[in-house]
Amino acid sequence: MTPMSTPEIVVIGAGPAGIRAALEAARAGASVLILDEHARPGGQYYRQPIWGLPTSPNQAIFAHAEEGHAQIAEAMRAGVQFLTDALVWGVFAEGAVAILSAGKPEVLTPSKLILASGGHERPVAFPGWTLPGVITAGAAQALLRGQGLLPGRRILMAGTGPLQVAVAAQLTQAGAHLAGVLEANSFSRLVWSGPRFWGQWGRLREALQYCWILRSGRVPLIFGRAVVRAVGNGELSGVITAELDENWRPIAATEAEVEVDTLCLGFGLVPNTRLARLLGCELAYVPARGGLVPVHDDNMQTPTPGVFVAGEAAGIAG
Repeated sequence: MTPMSTPEIVVIGAGPAGIRAALEAARAGASVLILDEHARPGGQYYRQPIWGLPTSPNQAIFAHAEEGHAQIAEAMRAGVQFLTDALVWGVFAEGAVAILSAGKPEVLTPSKLILASGGHERPVAFPGWTLPGVITAGAAQALLRGQGLLPGRRILMAGTGPLQVAVAAQLTQAGAHLAGVLEANSFSRLVWSGPRFWGQWGRLREALQYCWILRSGRVPLIFGRAVVRAVGNGELSGVITAELDENWRPIAATEAEVEVDTLCLGFGLVPNTRLARLLGCELAYVPARGGLVPVHDDNMQTPTPGVFVAGEAAGIAG
């Protein structure tokens, strides 16, 4: 591997946090390069569709794509460089970043490194979960927003948290047939969590918009129920669902079968700490932020010299 020209700061991850961190660093006078493994910057939240795919800012499907495009353009005007289709396969204690770009290995040695690699979905195993047709909510969102493709013909969403409701609304607006959305939490538990949403008016408006889309599309939103088994011969043909008690244990004699060809699971996110681990960053277990997270100060600097974290790589907050 041969070293290439290296800027002062390398940001790994071109999602919202990575873009904003790079923009602020560039405005402060630093030379900045953002690396991302995908073909277009934006991450999952600002996911940019493939070239030529018609979009509308009025659709929930592409609600954040236009905002992301503006953020990317602003960063470019500030002098931030973007290198996409760049796989970061190794980072080392001395600060070297090993990448594979355009089929060629390269090594970068920046003076500062910002980890903005986001989070990944929390998997939940159950009988049949490896059948073709069982995917995550984020995968369905990536197919829809990035490629303009529906993940299946008859879809069931199951899990917990706001992501699956958002994806369900986007799929509904794109013309998908949804058998329903199963929320593992009971409705009463969510009501008791109401005070936590105080002041989050933008997120609440967004949630109401998604719920209205589901209601208009006659998609049932069912609380206190989850998938306990997926069935099929070589591919998904249906799922068995059951009511849950307050500890999320299936209640006997409440099982029901639903015929679907696609099951989208969403059980929240956990921080992507792989690069932080490779760099020897100290990690702490913080359940409210998704589990193990890199230790950092108020300036997002880790105890590892020259290494910073940003966004969901530092802890889930959404």
